[in-house]
Amino acid sequence: MLTLIAATAISTASPFVADFEEVDANHRSPAWEGWQFTISNRSEEAQDFRMCPSNVERIALDPARTTKSAFALALGGSDWKFDCVETTLEAGASVRLRAFTRPYGLAGSGRTLVLRTDDGELIPIES
Repeated sequence: MLTLIAATAISTASPFVADFEEVDANHRSPAWEGWQFTISNRSEEAQDFRMCPSNVERIALDPARTTKSAFALALGGSDWKFDCVETTLEAGASVRLRAFTRPYGLAGSGRTLVLRTDDGELIPIES
């Protein structure tokens, strides 16, 4: 089960919105999950988008509620990297964001992903 947080009331200041596309998992060693989103600039002017792996939190929905950050990110078709990613998005433009996490928690338990910009703004997830 997958649950995504869409706290739009908290994040009305963010010019960005995320549309969830898919999650792909590899459970062989080394195990990973690859989350794909389309990040869109919903403002009327160009915006700088910057995100670091620590800005993507994966929360296990088991009793421990273990929270860990992503270990790598990628924008568009570029290779993933262990560092921050950034781009400028024109008004109405979008870019694909891929976030890579390690699976953990009880088998079959749900998980929640929380996205924030590098300056801490929560990015609402719409689907």
